[in-house]
Amino acid sequence: MGIFLMEIPILTDLTIILGISVFVILILHRLKLPTIIGFLISGIICGPHTLHLINTETEVEALAEIGIVLLLFTIGLEFSLSSLMRIKKAVFVGGALQLLLTIGAFASLSYYVSYDYWPIAIFIGFLFSVSSSAIVLKVLQNNGDIKKEYGKLVLAILIFQDIAVVPMILTAPLLMGMSEDLFMDLGILALKVAGVILFLFVSSKYIVPKLLFQITKTKSKDLFIISIFVICFAIAWLTSYSGLSLALGAFLAGLIISESRYGYEAAGIILPFKEIFTSIFFVSVGMMLDVTFLVENFFYVAMFTIMTMVIKAITGGLAAAALRVSLHVVFMTAINVCQVGEFSFVLMKTGNEIGLLPIEIHQYFLAIAVLTMSITPFLMTFDKQISNFMVEHLPIPKRLKRKFSKTPEKGSGFNISENLEDHIIIIGYGLAGQSLAHCAMASQIKFVVIELNPRTVAEAAAAGIPIVYGDADNEEVLHHANLSKAKVAVITTIATTKTPEITYHLRRLNPDLSIISRTKQIKEMEELRTHGADVVIADEMESKMETISLVLSQYNIPKDHIDAYSNLIRDLR
Repeated sequence: MGIFLMEIPILTDLTIILGISVFVILILHRLKLPTIIGFLISGIICGPHTLHLINTETEVEALAEIGIVLLLFTIGLEFSLSSLMRIKKAVFVGGALQLLLTIGAFASLSYYVSYDYWPIAIFIGFLFSVSSSAIVLKVLQNNGDIKKEYGKLVLAILIFQDIAVVPMILTAPLLMGMSEDLFMDLGILALKVAGVILFLFVSSKYIVPKLLFQITKTKSKDLFIISIFVICFAIAWLTSYSGLSLALGAFLAGLIISESRYGYEAAGIILPFKEIFTSIFFVSVGMMLDVTFLVENFFYVAMFTIMTMVIKAITGGLAAAALRVSLHVVFMTAINVCQVGEFSFVLMKTGNEIGLLPIEIHQYFLAIAVLTMSITPFLMTFDKQISNFMVEHLPIPKRLKRKFSKTPEKGSGFNISENLEDHIIIIGYGLAGQSLAHCAMASQIKFVVIELNPRTVAEAAAAGIPIVYGDADNEEVLHHANLSKAKVAVITTIATTKTPEITYHLRRLNPDLSIISRTKQIKEMEELRTHGADVVIADEMESKMETISLVLSQYNIPKDHIDAYSNLIRDLR
């Protein structure tokens, strides 16, 4: 085994990276510190500037790039073109304003303080303009704030930044003057963008939904998983081959799949892979940091870190204020976007390759980026308290407070199911599920159906039934059905062996939920109760009871006697 690991160095490196990460994160967990900091520290420990434990940095960086691709893919999966257009003001006004203000602030500071050369100054502005989608979205999701008003606004700004990374990468050679014909290159870029938009439209409307429909008809989960990965990496490769970026392709792939009915099932499948690869990404970032440089220049690094976070907080707050949201949302948005992002490292790599990034700024930028990333989870933990303090104690004129206290516009949500509350989750849309859905509609009770048969989903959706394609043991699918706010969940199907597993997930994710489950055989009832079901209905038992009732009624046995016999038989079971 040792010889095998020696022959494949990446296995040794992964074992070292993940092994050290486990111990570091265990320690940080006891201190109640975020896991992302643990991965950064693990990278610093493993890196070439400390213990020299990693020998194949290029292969680790390749795995980290896969993490970025999967990260952008899952971000794309969370949206659809229609939902993106519903929040277009937040994305294209808030996002663009934040980006332009940040680039302008850092470019001006760099030009007048250090570099009397606009191309370098603008590129430095590019580096500092991007915030960390990986850290911010992870913390927002863990805190349950992603659907709140400020969470949606932060998300909109991050989406615009992630999309803007591609034009910034393409603009870098133009800043360096490497282009022989500027107008020709701009024309080619415009054609590429037009081609991407056309490809996105055609794929999302005609190609991918039909392809996934045929794949899901096979009911092969393995085939579905492989197909999702193929679509993700194939589109990423196509955009990269056309001169754009892998990250853009992954985001587009997610958007395309989200336009179909299979996005939530795909997100649940991709999530575990994304977590491991993005963890490796943060380790690779930590590996690049020279601790000796950080210690020797700590005063300047700390000063520049504070300056960076203050400038980014101001530009983020101004962008939020331009959308006329409340002051609390303005300050919380400012706190959430004040760090340097992971895509800055992608930009930094481009700058190094074309000679646009001065060598002396490289380690300064790395140290500032790692410190801002490390500080962000702490700030986000206390963002509400900080926001309340600033609103109450800053000398803000009352006129401004009144101006920025408007209620948010209705219909600005990202998720069509987010307003569901006290609803029924119907798992399975066979005869029992359809009957329950029709009764719920007649009684004006809100409900959502989870179904794994693509044809059934298509037909029900066409009939206006609120239905989600996916497996009910997939947490992303349950999250989309707003499980946390549901009142009742009913497992109507008996044609599955996953009922105990589904019941367990339902109970774990919502302890207050009332769970009613069907099963085929009497012997399975106790297992389902053990897994969390409140009521279990066995078809074998009910058919037995129905038979007994019909026979006894032929002999004019009173109904109350029949009911007593039935209860006795149930108790003797």
